[in-house]
Amino acid sequence: MQELIWHLRTRFLVDIAPSALPFLLAFSLYRVHYVFVLVQSLVRLVRYGVTSPPIARRERPAAVLVVPTMLRTADELDGLQKAITSAANNGYPGDLTIVASIDDGLAKPALFAALEQWVASTAFPPRVRVFATYTKQRTGKAVAVNQGVIFLEQKVAEGLLPRFPPLFFNMDADSTLGDNALVLLADRLTKRFPWSRQYPNIVASNVAIARSAYWKGWRELFTVRGMLSIHVAAEFVVAMLGKHNLKFHLVPGASGALYCTWSALHHQGPRWAAFMQTLRPSHLFRWWLGAKPPSFANAKEHLPEAMTGPGDDTWVTWLAYCARWEGGELTLELPRTPAHAFYYFVRGWFLRALQYEPRAVVETKTPTTIKSLFKQRVRWNSSRVRQSQRWRPAMHFHWTLGSPAVISTFVVLYFNAIEMMSLIALPLALYNGYVVHTCTALTVFWLTRFASTAFGIALDGGFKKHGYKLLGLVLAAPYHFVFNQLAGLWGVVQDIFLAGVNTGFAPETTDIKSRLSRVAIGFRLRRAFALAIRAVVYNDVPLGWFWFGWHETKWTPNGFDGWTSGKKPRAILPRLSLRAFLDSFGPKTRPAPAAPATPRVTVTATVPVLVPASARPAAVALRLAAVTPSLTSSVRTPSRRPPLRSVHPPPPSRMPPAPGIDRAA
Repeated sequence: MQELIWHLRTRFLVDIAPSALPFLLAFSLYRVHYVFVLVQSLVRLVRYGVTSPPIARRERPAAVLVVPTMLRTADELDGLQKAITSAANNGYPGDLTIVASIDDGLAKPALFAALEQWVASTAFPPRVRVFATYTKQRTGKAVAVNQGVIFLEQKVAEGLLPRFPPLFFNMDADSTLGDNALVLLADRLTKRFPWSRQYPNIVASNVAIARSAYWKGWRELFTVRGMLSIHVAAEFVVAMLGKHNLKFHLVPGASGALYCTWSALHHQGPRWAAFMQTLRPSHLFRWWLGAKPPSFANAKEHLPEAMTGPGDDTWVTWLAYCARWEGGELTLELPRTPAHAFYYFVRGWFLRALQYEPRAVVETKTPTTIKSLFKQRVRWNSSRVRQSQRWRPAMHFHWTLGSPAVISTFVVLYFNAIEMMSLIALPLALYNGYVVHTCTALTVFWLTRFASTAFGIALDGGFKKHGYKLLGLVLAAPYHFVFNQLAGLWGVVQDIFLAGVNTGFAPETTDIKSRLSRVAIGFRLRRAFALAIRAVVYNDVPLGWFWFGWHETKWTPNGFDGWTSGKKPRAILPRLSLRAFLDSFGPKTRPAPAAPATPRVTVTATVPVLVPASARPAAVALRLAAVTPSLTSSVRTPSRRPPLRSVHPPPPSRMPPAPGIDRAA
């Protein structure tokens, strides 16, 4: 690096300070794709004029659109109906089947019945079919999507559909589609790469905040709700520029608001989730020595629960990165050798599985309170940790996934560290002129964000349509620091060093069925400490790696117990009184008591019943008759009994038990 600086100084008379190198490296890794996007836009402008390329009027393949959601309120039902209506009337030139998959449809049966009635009574376009299905309990978004796939497979088996549609759209229930969004995504997915017979594996859409959501007048702008909405709208413009997937490293995720992929991936997804859990380090070791890797074709188990959690859309994108085209079909088989893995990696770098269609616009909503927005960003920014742990066995074989996941994570961490250093650490290190250096860093950040936002607005309809989003740059630096950097740092710290991030995306029953775990070092150490105390007190816990695990054993509950239900998990060490704790260090066995010299008489007594005074003698006689047969013949009974007194017995709840008598209710 020092030689490069010397070369630039001597040959091109460019003086670069060593302190500026991290910023230049961060820009080249994180922002250089702007140059490629600009060149691509200029070529399109010269070729097609000011308008975008025209949409061909031809038939498209049959497609299915699954809308997974929870149905709890009337507002959610209204939003779901608007989403289905926008998709049905989007003008897709082919057979379109829309499936609304409700997560836990039995929780609000009246709302689901209203949805079914609306579907049955609404007149949709001729080539559009709409269905509604549900899961019987809350399971999570990915399982709800899989339920939609299973439901449609049943319709195919019943003969209602000729075959399962080859194209698959996924759409959030709080979103509405822009003009021709579905056909634009389908065209990009079914367009082969130049000089290749391969197709892309997944296509991302252009996610935006609706104008009605972020702009409600100048008075609304100066409220917390208005400021958050317009800052999120401006942030989405910059974020969507990165979805072009023209960086040096591959973009590892597509937005779940709307994406298009092949139905074959969703058919194989649950089986792939179970197959990954069977991969062991021994398989990787033998693979490097020349042995064949495990075959995915032999996997039979389906585990959709392992797909659910934060970042469901990222899970599907990573699945698309692992898939490749062979013989005109998508396959998820592991590369036969490391040489094949390297070849697929190089080919995947040029023919990128993830594509982006900027004209396919989908408008979504955003949280409007500081707490809800911060919680959302914690979930977004920390999901990479959990996904990396889930996919770690496959990354060692599929380098087309391992390289973008690792490199993009390193670039994001590096770029955020540089930004934090420039805004906080560097001004603090320069004691002379602290205010000047801080203002300079904020100005550079603001100018960079303004340039990228203006560039994105120019590409996305112009300033006349989206110019108000520039007002979201007023507090760009503190907004970015709090809701991106601080939220991401807090989420990563929770997932790695504490007990994990409870996103609430899936209930604990789904997490337990997934057979997955988390890093959560703090939770593991706490459990190991509790087991160590139990081992000292009871001496019944053997040593083992389960001390630091999440999975359920004889001595430990599952690590997800109480995660979403709020119930306290089963205690590893029960509460003990001081006497019981001291007695635990005494002898473990006590001598058995000596047998009695004479046999004890066991009388089965009934609960006393209050009877009138006139009927008391008869009641006493009946009770004696019931007791007499139970006496053994070896016991001598007196011939004369003392007279019985007529005494009212106390209520059953207050009667003390008789000594030496086993009382049976």
